[in-house]
Amino acid sequence: GHVLPFTIISTQVMGCNDPLANNYNISATHDDGSCVYNTSAYGPELVTNGSFSSSAGWNLSGSNAPVISNGELSGTGSGGVAYQTISSLVSGTTYRLTMDAASTTGVVNSMMLSIQSTQAGNVATVGVNRLSLVSGNQYEVEFEFTPLSSYFSNKLYLRFNSSAISIDNISLKEVYSYYI
Repeated sequence: GHVLPFTIISTQVMGCNDPLANNYNISATHDDGSCVYNTSAYGPELVTNGSFSSSAGWNLSGSNAPVISNGELSGTGSGGVAYQTISSLVSGTTYRLTMDAASTTGVVNSMMLSIQSTQAGNVATVGVNRLSLVSGNQYEVEFEFTPLSSYFSNKLYLRFNSSAISIDNISLKEVYSYYI
């Protein structure tokens, strides 16, 4: 007999072939189980009494100070302010802010929402224009906290410019991203 030499050429390319994975390989023809996915989890709640069951944790002031009643924080006119100090905010960290907001006029735009680390007026990161409507009356935003100054306490600051706005279920949590 004769021995014939031969070469096996594989056309399979091993790798992650899931386009939703972080390490998707468009050339992969065979999934080798190496796909990595980015997902988020959230840290503990940073807002005290975000359900507004009482006024505990909130400072209410201004020419038309907002009121807390029936489990909601409501504006009473232009110039009302509600805030609380959140000292655990870390510069460069990503946070998720959610809240339910309603308006008797049907438009939630008469409120300034900020997380700040200086005196009133110096907004650090979040404005009402950055909140996205999720569903119904629930709004949310994810943002990276960047303080303007280390001389003042970090505050979640709500300034009402109308008596038509009410909010409830406000939540602020650190976002943890990890790979699975």
